[in-house]
Amino acid sequence: MTTIEVVERVERPARAIGGRAIAVSAAILAIGIGTIAILAVLFGGGTTLTIYEQSLTPLVVQHNEIVGQWNAFLVDYNGISLETPELYDERALEGKTLTQNLADDTQALIVAWDKVDVPETSATAHGLARDAIRETQDGFIELSIYFGNIIEYGVAFDEDLKAGTSRLNRAALIWAEAKAAAIIAN
Repeated sequence: MTTIEVVERVERPARAIGGRAIAVSAAILAIGIGTIAILAVLFGGGTTLTIYEQSLTPLVVQHNEIVGQWNAFLVDYNGISLETPELYDERALEGKTLTQNLADDTQALIVAWDKVDVPETSATAHGLARDAIRETQDGFIELSIYFGNIIEYGVAFDEDLKAGTSRLNRAALIWAEAKAAAIIAN
């Protein structure tokens, strides 16, 4: 990145930040929907849950809470008026703290996910879902870097945003693969 590009972005931080965060929100929302869809497929619509399904339920709830926190932040973040770019700095600090916390929470979720006793028929779907959760965590880490650069340099670096967004989009795709694997297995 050249100095000219950085100066150009400093002059218009609201436009550089505001519109792109919506795409991140959509990607995370898709991950949440994917989580719900995989459980619906794994549960098979029955009224009695297997031990495996019972083990997954609180983990999916935890995942959806993580997703909900991120989406709530983005609604607020995207609602900042273009006339008040100074609020972006304040929200960037909140964003950095939040994404770091969500990355930690996602790591705890991965550890719990790995402890679930998985039936052989669900192994592929379970593994793919874990990969999606890991990709979500990596997306939060990349977004933490993005917000950190806003705080440290006063500039939104596109490559950091793209890295985080890309990971979240990949996570949504992996959730779709997990759902397909669960359908095939059941």
